[in-house]
Amino acid sequence: MSDDASKFLGGILGDISSRFAIGGGIILMEIAHQEGYIEIDWSKITRKLDKVTDKVEEAVTGQEKTWVDKAERFVDRKLIVLKTF
Repeated sequence: MSDDASKFLGGILGDISSRFAIGGGIILMEIAHQEGYIEIDWSKITRKLDKVTDKVEEAVTGQEKTWVDKAERFVDRKLIVLKTF
């Protein structure tokens, strides 16, 4: 096998294994949360995710999120919660 082919296969296998590791970690964390072993503050995670998302969008588009965009996201999330009841 040539050096290029081994690098290619190694990259694919590394990519697949890292996806399984991340996905498996998320699944194990959710199971541990449901069993009561850990407590997860989902609102805190959502707030931090929003901040990271805003920074990435600002870096990509060059435009900062307006208060209207943030209010729209807030209302969308609240509607999803209301739909589940």
